[in-house]
Amino acid sequence: MGENTEYRLEARLRVNLAGLSGSLHRQLQGLMNFVALGLKAAESCNAESLSLPDVEMPHTLSSAPEIWDSERLKREFKRWILAAGVRDAVEAFSLVLESAREVLAAWSMSLAGEEIPVELWNSRFVDEGLEFHRKGLPDKLAFLRKNYSVSLPAAKEGYLLSINHARNCLVHRTGIVAFQDIEARQSEIREAIASHRAASPTEPWTNAQVRTALQAAGIEPSLQVKWLRLKLFVERDGCRAYLDLREGPQDVGGGVVGLEVQLVERTFGLGETVVFDANEFSEIAWTLSNCARNLTEAIERRGRELGVPFEGDKPEGDT
Repeated sequence: MGENTEYRLEARLRVNLAGLSGSLHRQLQGLMNFVALGLKAAESCNAESLSLPDVEMPHTLSSAPEIWDSERLKREFKRWILAAGVRDAVEAFSLVLESAREVLAAWSMSLAGEEIPVELWNSRFVDEGLEFHRKGLPDKLAFLRKNYSVSLPAAKEGYLLSINHARNCLVHRTGIVAFQDIEARQSEIREAIASHRAASPTEPWTNAQVRTALQAAGIEPSLQVKWLRLKLFVERDGCRAYLDLREGPQDVGGGVVGLEVQLVERTFGLGETVVFDANEFSEIAWTLSNCARNLTEAIERRGRELGVPFEGDKPEGDT
């Protein structure tokens, strides 16, 4: 063949949108299984008999008894594994956003014309993909909104971002709420503290004074986390009584049984430690799953706006 021979690659792209939320559901279920295994195993823990399995050369770095007694070890392990579950759940959602970007990028290219220049393909799937991967979750959401006109409902995005704030605190500050976790610019925080210190030049400068300074400036010195909770209820004569499935089977007495979605809000003050229990972890995982469904719906709407054909749709003119 001659030096000027041109090659064309033809490809047909088929996207299963249900796979986006489906992959997250599987990962979240796996995380819940791991956390459940750890919490149940912790109940039979004996600190005196702990050793890593299959270790060639065991190392003991600290034997401080006040830290590693059995009861404290159980308590700290439960806190740690629940924090790890929240962290990994948020990171799993972040990966779903990367898959969403790939779908949207493919659609935008395939609908731009019959031929896709290799430069455009590399730009969208390689360069843009690497750039997107390095972004944090808030910036990924903003990128999809700005570049592909896809976003979550405002309330759901708010819940997701608040959970991500908790994740950042758990990962970077072992769960201890610091200035970085407060929903205000660092310059605003510094200005509020400096102003209050100038008006009340006392020493030492305590955490209580810091909180007072921030509150005086209208800044809530806390980390607020929001998520959704499903509550089972039975309604009789217009009154709702909520049921707790942990109490086992219950006689509803002929009432109407239903599910209610409730908003949960937890506030962790400056200097406090972010701690979730198993029930809250389960609810956070369900909230992330719910957000993934909203994301899939938003992507489908955008695809239809772009004219992407969907299986099951009837061609125009068919009845």
